[in-house]
Amino acid sequence: MNTTTKKYTINDVGCYIDGHVGIYQGQHVQELASSHGMDIVPIGPNRPDDCDATDEQWSDMYTDYTDEALEWLNSNTVDSDVFFEFFDGEFFLSSIHHCNNIRCCVYQGI
Repeated sequence: MNTTTKKYTINDVGCYIDGHVGIYQGQHVQELASSHGMDIVPIGPNRPDDCDATDEQWSDMYTDYTDEALEWLNSNTVDSDVFFEFFDGEFFLSSIHHCNNIRCCVYQGI
């Protein structure tokens, strides 16, 4: 797999995963993190038939993988003035400089 060490900056702010992908957004976030070097094998939201986990266990694992990928992206691929986030059903790279509401100010610890 090819990986990149791209650092996202204020010039890269925007929507990275459109909400139309629905329940597959988490898988796309995992794939983005993997493409940047995170040691993760992305999984989809649907439990494979040959998996011993229950649907609930798989769902929890899918959520955990997605959360870990988001955390990893924010720790390893962004400058200090931007951050990745889920907002309004989509996945964005947002700027703290446009932080004029409680949602992103709390996220950034401001």
